[in-house]
Amino acid sequence: MKIRLDLIFFQFLFTICAIKTERIIQYKKVILNSNGTISFEDELHNEIKSSTYLIAVTVQNNAHSLPTFLATLETLKCPNENQKFHLWFIFDKCTDNSYEIFTNWLAKTRQIFDSILMINTMNDKQTKQNHPELESFYFSSNLKIRAMAYALDKKFDYILFLNADTILLNTKIVEILVRKQKPIIAPLLTSSETRHSTFKVISGDEDYQSKFYSLIYDRIKLGCFKIDQVQESFLVDLKHPKISQILNLNVQNKLSDDENFSLFAQDFKIPLHVCNRDLFGYVPDFIKNKHDAFVHMRIEHLLKGPNKTYNEPLKVSDKIDEDLIQKTEKSKLGFDEIYIINLERRPDRRQRIESALDDLGISYKTIQAVDGRQINEEYIKSLGIKSLPDYRDPYNDRPLNYGEIGCFLSHYFIWKEMVEKKYNKIIIFEDDAKFVLGFKDIVKNLMNSINENKISWELLYFGRKIMRFKEEAWNYDVPFYKGYGLVIPAYSHWTVAYSLSLNGAIKLLDPEPLKVMLPVDEYLPIMFDKQPNEYWSSFFPKRDIIAYAIQPSVIYPTHYTGEPSHVSDTENTPILDTNKIEEDSKESSEINFDQNLDKLANNRAHLEL
Repeated sequence: MKIRLDLIFFQFLFTICAIKTERIIQYKKVILNSNGTISFEDELHNEIKSSTYLIAVTVQNNAHSLPTFLATLETLKCPNENQKFHLWFIFDKCTDNSYEIFTNWLAKTRQIFDSILMINTMNDKQTKQNHPELESFYFSSNLKIRAMAYALDKKFDYILFLNADTILLNTKIVEILVRKQKPIIAPLLTSSETRHSTFKVISGDEDYQSKFYSLIYDRIKLGCFKIDQVQESFLVDLKHPKISQILNLNVQNKLSDDENFSLFAQDFKIPLHVCNRDLFGYVPDFIKNKHDAFVHMRIEHLLKGPNKTYNEPLKVSDKIDEDLIQKTEKSKLGFDEIYIINLERRPDRRQRIESALDDLGISYKTIQAVDGRQINEEYIKSLGIKSLPDYRDPYNDRPLNYGEIGCFLSHYFIWKEMVEKKYNKIIIFEDDAKFVLGFKDIVKNLMNSINENKISWELLYFGRKIMRFKEEAWNYDVPFYKGYGLVIPAYSHWTVAYSLSLNGAIKLLDPEPLKVMLPVDEYLPIMFDKQPNEYWSSFFPKRDIIAYAIQPSVIYPTHYTGEPSHVSDTENTPILDTNKIEEDSKESSEINFDQNLDKLANNRAHLEL
């Protein structure tokens, strides 16, 4: 009897684990039968499989995002396996080629969907004249009411609202939301920088709003939460008895479509919910430049893999003719060259940063980094590399290692190439550089201001770790742009991203730093005389590089020490034994000297003969 109960218990535990992972979509109720067996009862199966579903999409000059959005739309799974999604697309005052992109795509994907209605708001006046029988709500200024009117008229069971710059990653999103059995429910879709999402909390004081919002947004607590407002993307159960009353809504023009919709729900006491249990996708940051916001969403997606691993780039639909897809004209932001330093054994990092720069429209040259795990004593001797005498890493209390040598050389060889090719200014990115929202616009504007105000510079940090914040000073000759300005940097770490002028590169090379090497991010502060270690600085008498930094940084590392998926490419490499290398060099020199003496003696003997 005890064995049978144990088996039942373990079977039950296994079932619960299965439900928490894969089977939550398939099963609603777990039943433990009297004979010890377990069965499942899906109370919603029949309703879900027999319902009809409409996806309503608002397009407002979304030519930049449509190719990616439509690619995700192709992958969504309709809960009713016997039917397909119905589509309702409204093109609201579009002046770009959004409509052309959509119709081109639709011609090749028509069989994926059921009925499709396309509306162009620029034709509303003509449509009213041609169809006087249509009710006023068919032409409502609130686009969601227009979609609801159509959905209710056609007797759909559910409607999912989307904007054409939304990215859905969960192909089963509709069924997941339907199973929550809420009249109006938004999936949690998050942005990158502005914490914009698909819901709002407006009740209570500011402290309560902030804490409750963070609890949901940051997924500190998982579930479905009652909230004050849904926005942009949400599902509506059209079978709810009070939903049809929305057609009588008196639209307040001062409010957005979503605010009007949420007010209607409150008036009729229809609860609004947001679900954050699953990872559903993204909405762009809420900023004026929609193109920049969408591009930033694409490049941030690359960093949001499981446990902070890298994701594959978001795909654009291959059902759209290439000539219709917007292409950002590439530039070097006014610099002569933009370098990426990448280790050959890190193709994931290379793909990530190259994809990000491609999306940003930035031209670049990828340089294979010197790998500290591949170099050896012979290579080090050939370059005449010696450690700064008695150098000890201040954090790990060890001498210079091969990883730090490889990192220094990777930057050093770029400095040399810059001087050889006489470039006036360059940017160097390490392959873990993460770009802030609006990076390209910020850099362009600040560089223009630097040039206009004739600011002389030789080293310009784009990203760094500030070690002595109180010792820094603003340069007020360069106007702030979107909160970013120019500072005279104090002691700083990191070489994740910086710019050099030709004079700056020459000054970095002049002291022959390979003969007194230390980590490159300790060397740079020495050369603009902000290194607090006076002993290290004493080996470099001329320390007059003109350095500045963009503050706040416009580049950060993708991963920090201790975070999931952080891998150091400099640590865990051999320690440089300078004494051994010097002894080997001395021994080699003595052998060569003896051999030369022997040759000289033989030559003399030959001459005497």
